[in-house]
Amino acid sequence: MKKLRKMLCFVMILAMGFVGCSGLDFEVDDEKFIEESAAKISDEITSGQFVIDGVIYQFPMPLKDWLDNGWHVSSTYDNAADFRLDPYYTSNQFELFDEENKDYVQLTVYNDSDKAAPIEECMVYSLRMSTSEVDVVFPKGMTKRNNPEDILAAYGEPDAKGDSKNDLEAIYYFSDELGQCYVELDVIDNDYTENPFYRVYFGMISAEEYWNMTVAQKGVEETAEFCFDAAMKASFYADFEAYSEMSMDSLEGAQELYDTEVEYFTECLLYYIDITEEYITADVRNRVNAVSKEVLSKVKWDVKSVDVNAFNEGTITVTLYPTDFFYIIDEEMFVALDAFNTKYFDVDYETISQEEYDALEKEYTEQMVAVLEKNAALAGTLEPIECTYEVNLEDGFHLSDGAWDDVDDRIMDLLAEEE
Repeated sequence: MKKLRKMLCFVMILAMGFVGCSGLDFEVDDEKFIEESAAKISDEITSGQFVIDGVIYQFPMPLKDWLDNGWHVSSTYDNAADFRLDPYYTSNQFELFDEENKDYVQLTVYNDSDKAAPIEECMVYSLRMSTSEVDVVFPKGMTKRNNPEDILAAYGEPDAKGDSKNDLEAIYYFSDELGQCYVELDVIDNDYTENPFYRVYFGMISAEEYWNMTVAQKGVEETAEFCFDAAMKASFYADFEAYSEMSMDSLEGAQELYDTEVEYFTECLLYYIDITEEYITADVRNRVNAVSKEVLSKVKWDVKSVDVNAFNEGTITVTLYPTDFFYIIDEEMFVALDAFNTKYFDVDYETISQEEYDALEKEYTEQMVAVLEKNAALAGTLEPIECTYEVNLEDGFHLSDGAWDDVDDRIMDLLAEEE
């Protein structure tokens, strides 16, 4: 039984977090209102959260969330009511006004469906807010009146900065559940501007942009090492943070990858202890799954070297430390098997009833599963194995065909008999 490994799966379906709370118009100089608004949201600018008129928004979000709170598309667009965006297309920038036509924001939306859709069914892909046009409260109570020192004290050093030599253009990257995002905070750097924090951008980062940015920051070799390690942690440790950060898959996809690895090893264990399929109940499978998780959490690996050419093609050499679990259970498993066979040596399996036969199969199954459970905590690793695989990092992290299956089989010690 083999599973298909999806190493890179960039998903453009965006996720939303939104909480509504009625509020009145306010002046951003209202200290109490600022304090109350800030208390409703995260302290992290990378949460994507902010408050407008008492309502919490979180980027990325469906456009419908703005519309449901009284915002509307600018009346200057004659076709707004019946405009439909093609599948997987991003709109041009347009304006959204509040109920009083006083405040406005600029944004684009993305149709993440496979059919043309009205813009109210699309996701906000980018958002531009001028603090002179809309009163907004950000994490830790930052507003338009705050200066660069305030911003840096609140949010720390940015991941990147814009090209301005005079003003602060602080860029922070963050991962939404299904995509990579950024927020840029533009702040005038002087002592006499009344409202120095004048503009904010939120945006999604395409898979290609994020990959190129990562390679530029980390370098090809470090990126390859990071990606291999991220995939292995997701596969065997259920650690999805780095895997999700690299947009290799959504959190749900990462969980599915881990579950697939566990189920694969479980099938191998059930085959090894020779459990008949019809006696593998949900309880038996769950118990062996628990063993698989504990055993796989003990495997290890290291990236020894990465050697790529100018086209980002080459090899990655890794050291794998396979599980020793089969060696640990071997002797006890055969002792249990001999004891079972000795106990029922005189049984004529051709003449006993089905009920009696079922009872024997269930007893055998229970004894074998007990051997697995008893020894799971003792699992460690065998002597390391060095393996080299072809790798391509042109537009993502790709190992050669069959490489991931080979990694699985070696680290699970399923090739021992062949070698």
